[in-house]
Amino acid sequence: MEFTVLADHFRSAILAFGDSVVKAVVVIVLVVAGMCPGVVGAAPKPSVISDPKIRMLVAAANDSDAKLRNQAIRSLGQTKSLEAVGPLMALAEHPDAAVRNLSITALVAIGDRRCLQTYIDALADDSEGVRGRAGQGLLALADPRSVPALVEALVHRPRYSGFMIKSVPETLVKIGDASVAELMAACHKRPYFANTYAKMLVRIGTPKALSGLKKLATDKNWRIRWIALRAADHLPKPPVEMLHSAAKDPRHVVREEAARQLGKLIKTPRAFEGLIALLDDDELKVRYVAAGALSRMNDKRLVGPFAKLLGSSNVAMRNLAAKHLASNADATVLPALADALDDPDANTRIYVLKALARAGGKEAMGHVAGALKDENLSVSSAAFGILSKAGGEGAIEALVDVLRSGSASQKAAAATRLGLLGGKAAMEGLVASLKSEPDLAARRAAAKALLRFDDPAVVSAMIKALASDSDMEVRLSACQGLGEGEPTVKALMAAAEADKAESIRLMAIRSLRGLAEPKRIVPLFGKILMSDPSVSVRQTVADYLAMPPLAGKEANGVLLSSVGKEADVVVLSRIVSSLAMSEGRENTQAIVKALPTLVDGASKSNAVLASALRAMRYLACVGAKEAIEPLIKALGNRSTSIRTGAATALGHLGDESAIAPLLAAAKESTAHVHGPAIRSLGLIGHKSAEKPLLAMLATASPGDRKRALVHALVRIDSRRHFNTYVEQLQNEAGKALVPLLQAAEKKDVIDVLLALLDHKDSRIQGLAGMELMRVGEDRAITALTRLKTDPQRSALATQVLKQLLPAAPREDRR
Repeated sequence: MEFTVLADHFRSAILAFGDSVVKAVVVIVLVVAGMCPGVVGAAPKPSVISDPKIRMLVAAANDSDAKLRNQAIRSLGQTKSLEAVGPLMALAEHPDAAVRNLSITALVAIGDRRCLQTYIDALADDSEGVRGRAGQGLLALADPRSVPALVEALVHRPRYSGFMIKSVPETLVKIGDASVAELMAACHKRPYFANTYAKMLVRIGTPKALSGLKKLATDKNWRIRWIALRAADHLPKPPVEMLHSAAKDPRHVVREEAARQLGKLIKTPRAFEGLIALLDDDELKVRYVAAGALSRMNDKRLVGPFAKLLGSSNVAMRNLAAKHLASNADATVLPALADALDDPDANTRIYVLKALARAGGKEAMGHVAGALKDENLSVSSAAFGILSKAGGEGAIEALVDVLRSGSASQKAAAATRLGLLGGKAAMEGLVASLKSEPDLAARRAAAKALLRFDDPAVVSAMIKALASDSDMEVRLSACQGLGEGEPTVKALMAAAEADKAESIRLMAIRSLRGLAEPKRIVPLFGKILMSDPSVSVRQTVADYLAMPPLAGKEANGVLLSSVGKEADVVVLSRIVSSLAMSEGRENTQAIVKALPTLVDGASKSNAVLASALRAMRYLACVGAKEAIEPLIKALGNRSTSIRTGAATALGHLGDESAIAPLLAAAKESTAHVHGPAIRSLGLIGHKSAEKPLLAMLATASPGDRKRALVHALVRIDSRRHFNTYVEQLQNEAGKALVPLLQAAEKKDVIDVLLALLDHKDSRIQGLAGMELMRVGEDRAITALTRLKTDPQRSALATQVLKQLLPAAPREDRR
């Protein structure tokens, strides 16, 4: 009683507020507190709703203020009270879509089965949100009574989105078997949507649903049968027997679908049997689908059926059959393949050729060879490619026939392939082609292919080709493939001397070098060296005459006789280089004679320059005094390398007449020239060079030039210039120590080295100690031993003595 009175006060308080927001907030607070029994409005009688809170919320849900009304409806759903179901069902028919949506949402939250019809009616609501919430409610109830409405809603899915799209099919799946009969009936009532209903049966997936699907697959309506088959494609376990039955359906579209699905099960025996049977179907599309599925298998049982399909009237079917046989054909289908070579479609003929290659054998290769004359270039090229890759007697015979009567490109390719295949028949065909083939490319290919054969008949044909063929490449191949023997030597000698092509002459010369005795080859090479117009040929001959096995007295004589007659400086340089490989008075005179020409031509070629320098070294080594004059003249050449070589050679020859030119060269600024010139003056060692060198030394800056001048002066007179050398040594921190050892007398060296042990520079001390070790005299060893008592130089003396003294037994050293 007290609560009712208090509630009346609160009700009055709510109505006292004019702001709808305030009203809504107060309602929420009262609901949470559980203290609000009712609000003024069209509330049900107290006998219907016993809970004051529900009465109050129902009254608020009918308020004219939208915010208060909406909040009250949400609150009714939160109460989970069954007393709120009736008012909410009434509100589900409210004109405002937002109210209907909130009401359905609240009913779904309560979850009472009395709402079923409300949900069903809401499936047809104009509001997408209302329909979605109704579908959610039906999914929660999963009541079989909702099946007709759900089945109807399936085909209206394009209107829906969100929850409705998912909830309708999901609800039917949840209901399960109770939906099957209605779905099957719907297929007949609305055949246009039968695909959707059939897929729904697959999604339900119960035995009853699958049984219904199989029943639909035998329906009298062919469209329903076809749709049932398409739906069965989504089953986790394929219905093979259903597909077998469908493969005999009177409608070709049903059989075609059966063939397509059987193709996915191609590895199962029953599917294979069904597809084989469909190859004889009356409808082309069915046969094509079945053949396409079977073509994915490599099974010998398919060879016969596919060979039969080569006679199909449809080009795509024939193409498919030929393509399959290209990978699986055998000798049993040769007649069918041979007939198919007359197919009007070029692609089919190409696949047939590949099938013949797969079948193999002489007969098959004969058919392939016949296709070489096909008017279609792609077909004839494919035939030739197959013959080229194939082996065996049949392929060789076919390629030999190509050599006789094929096109120019085919002949050349056939020759190349026959060379790889080998065999007597191939060799005979190639020899015949080399002798009489008018086409140049084919003849070249035959000559190259014959290089793989080692047979007297081949050698004979090559000799003839070398002597008489008009093409250089053919003769070159012939020159390479002659082998050994007297006929070969004669043919090569003739080619080396008289062939028009430089490359042939070079090849013949290279082949002759180790093939025949030198006494036969050297005179020929001498003749070539004197008369051949090619510089390369003469150079090669000059090189070979100085090398084993041709090198000798006779070859040397040929080279000597050519020195004064050779006009080309490059060839002359090769001749001189060859002469420099052996000593002899005649060789020296010839090289001296050729030296001015080489020096003048050094700027034209690096090879000539190298030969000139080699000649200078040779003349210096043999001590050719007659070379002094041309060498002095070479000091004036523009080439730095020539001047360097000439200065070095004059020093080794040691003639006083070279002092003046060398002094002039010593004044050059180029280090590569003045260095060798100064060293050569030291090697000559004549007193007349002493004064000019001292003058140069007086103005020389520290460096290599000054060291070279000191070195030369020490060589001329070591005692007189010893102090100069020591001074230079101290200034250069030991860099000139080695020239001292080469130039001075040993006694003077030891004196200087002993004095240098007291040098302030530790590097000089170390160098002096190491050089004393190399001198190895008693006086040096005694001095080093005495140094061991000096604490500052003990380590140096010990290190030097360890390397100087002979190794002693372990106990003595201890």
